Amino acid sequence: MLAFGNYAERLNTENILMFALSTSLLFSVGALVVLGAANVASVVIRWSLVQLETPDNMRGRVSAVNSLFTGTSNQLGEFESGLTAAWFGVVPAVLIGGIGTVIVAFSWMRLFPVLVRVEKLEARKICHRKLYFL
Repeated sequence: MLAFGNYAERLNTENILMFALSTSLLFSVGALVVLGAANVASVVIRWSLVQLETPDNMRGRVSAVNSLFTGTSNQLGEFESGLTAAWFGVVPAVLIGGIGTVIVAFSWMRLFPVLVRVEKLEARKICHRKLYFL
């Protein structure tokens, strides 16, 4: 399933760039449909990882923070996209967003290599360490 998740992320990037460069309405709509489907798969995989990798006693708090940040990031992303489109135009804004997505994805792959190597979405059989806060 995670192999599909990696493929879904790649589809997201490719479809953003194809959408940005397309001059055909039908092709653009098709790229957006594939982009939406790949995004759904990506979201399900990320939420599953959060649920499966978080210790039981922290799951509610982590899910709440995750919801807060993902919801907020959507709103900030819409604002940033509108601002970029106003400054540079629609096509360059979409290209900048697609290229930015690739840069962030590769940066995260280098910063968190353990996530790249995850092959299955299953609960681990090991006991999580207790977290202590000051």
